[in-house]
Amino acid sequence: MKCLLGLYPLKSGSISYDKVLVSAERDCDYSNISVMPHEFGRYCLTVAENIGFDDADSVHPENFSLENWFLGKEYGGQELSGGQWQRVALYRCLHKDAEFYVLDEPTAYLDPSHEAEAVAEILEQLKDKTVLIITHRIGICRLMDQVIVMDKNHKIAGTGSHEELSQTCPVYQKLYESQAEWYR
Repeated sequence: MKCLLGLYPLKSGSISYDKVLVSAERDCDYSNISVMPHEFGRYCLTVAENIGFDDADSVHPENFSLENWFLGKEYGGQELSGGQWQRVALYRCLHKDAEFYVLDEPTAYLDPSHEAEAVAEILEQLKDKTVLIITHRIGICRLMDQVIVMDKNHKIAGTGSHEELSQTCPVYQKLYESQAEWYR
């Protein structure tokens, strides 16, 4: 993900977005990109400030089924679970009006019922945007228009829809089978 965003240099090849080369050596305009990293920030601020930072007045935590608590035990605030913090990070990412969204494992800390809710919210709010979701969860892949499968060597092993990859990509098939075992 960091190479994709131009934060780290590539060892070989190139990455472009909207016909513009992404490179760690040049200044990049991030104004049209919103990112939710896998290791997201947890700030001792109010919920609204965690989501909107300097635009906190435009954030209405009740719209996210959240109270506007002060967060973090360090200053006497409310401590959240990993899943609750992840929801705050997701809302922070969705709060920015961008053209391109990158979400790295956006549901990793969520329980299954909240995971389905979060994915539905992502798909609804970003239906007219370009969204890259990095995930190991086949359930999320099933909902995507296009899936790019990477192998252990960071090479593209296949591209297509869930249905296409289920028939043509051994790496995807193995991942699918390993997750399906949990439900048999």
